[in-house]
Amino acid sequence: SEQVMALIREIAADEGLTVVCSLHQVDLAISWADRIVGLRHGEVVLDTPTGDLTKAQVMEIYGRVATTTAEIRAVQEELVEAAAQVAAS
Repeated sequence: SEQVMALIREIAADEGLTVVCSLHQVDLAISWADRIVGLRHGEVVLDTPTGDLTKAQVMEIYGRVATTTAEIRAVQEELVEAAAQVAAS
């Protein structure tokens, strides 16, 4: 994903383009975006420059924040385990 984002940034800079990108990896969005727009149920709940974004704001949108790929994987594993437990009940 880092390579794709680097390519998108390079093309946008070369062509003078604005890029709108939907990312669900908070760490990736923060590292590449100039601005973060957060949506909940189709409504804008956050619109701020990336440098002004706080962890509290991210938590307000996502509830539980996974800010690294390892944390995202851990959350995914927890969800799979929880689903398996529900299915076994």
